[in-house]
Amino acid sequence: MAGKIVADTLEHSTAGSIATNYVVNGSAKGWCSFDGTAGTPTFNDSFNGSSITDGGTGDQTMNLTNAMTDANYPASFLGNARSQFGTPTGSHPSASGCQIRSTNTSDSNADNSFVQIIFHGDLA
Repeated sequence: MAGKIVADTLEHSTAGSIATNYVVNGSAKGWCSFDGTAGTPTFNDSFNGSSITDGGTGDQTMNLTNAMTDANYPASFLGNARSQFGTPTGSHPSASGCQIRSTNTSDSNADNSFVQIIFHGDLA
């Protein structure tokens, strides 16, 4: 038998309380850390990440285990090279993942040894 907990507020014994809608709407829905210079990139660590697709030099996609409701979610990216969201052709991410492009200072594709992506928004 499955259980159900209904709560409007979460309270910690010493750290205060928070409304559950803030937790549901404000928490990251997926994140990952990986080395894009590896032959086949794998997660150093992740939440809601199913795999990484290597599309070539400077082109990786984090695929989500549980998709977002649509492709209009906010995402943040951090890397140790110049990088941008979307695909190398500039299209939007999909509901099931986000592709990044990493470049060097000459704007040529370059693998990124330190990649972190965070997804926010609503899960499907």
